[in-house]
Amino acid sequence: MSSLDVVHMIMQHLSTPDLAKWSALMDDDALIETPFSPPWLPRAFRGRAEWEPTMLRWFGDVFHSFEWIDLDLRPAADPEYVYGTGKSKGLAKSGAVYQNEYSWIFRIQNGKMTQYTEYFNPLNVLEAFGDEQGARSIGRKD
Repeated sequence: MSSLDVVHMIMQHLSTPDLAKWSALMDDDALIETPFSPPWLPRAFRGRAEWEPTMLRWFGDVFHSFEWIDLDLRPAADPEYVYGTGKSKGLAKSGAVYQNEYSWIFRIQNGKMTQYTEYFNPLNVLEAFGDEQGARSIGRKD
């Protein structure tokens, strides 16, 4: 299975959301980075143990529905890397509509995601969820 195939499966499982299948494609020690996250969201996670609880809260407790639109995923010259862009549309359980645009860099080794960097517009997150509501929705109190 190619790195591009793995990334297509990752994106499919995130929008389902079938987080158990998504998590199975993630290396135990993977580095997840979202450098443009709002202050109440962590900007980096190391490993599945750090990332899974946030994903479960975010997709399980916050969103009623979530889908990817206009995904464009492309393999890099180095077969371990896949680059991509896309858009999302989600409906929060609060009734807020969330839309954003993304750029991604994935690193896949031995069929598992070992590094994932996601760039998105944090203003769209703040517009849909706000500082305090967003912090409460994923369980952060600080």
